Amino acid sequence: MGCPPVVCLNADLQPTGEFGTPASAVRIRPDHWPAFADAVWMEITNAKDNPALAAMVDPLDQDRIDTEDEE
Repeated sequence: MGCPPVVCLNADLQPTGEFGTPASAVRIRPDHWPAFADAVWMEITNAKDNPALAAMVDPLDQDRIDTEDEE
């Protein structure tokens, strides 16, 4: 059984229109995102390529953008 799909956001924090998986994406915490809202996801490569987006990565997923090249 595969990972459940997640809606991923782009660099403008808009839905990409494509689904990702928790294996290919990281959770982010944008400023002013409501605490009651669902988790927000972004493809790992997008978060790694942009320092401003990398700073939004949830602390629990931070190691995934720091060590992705080592896999």
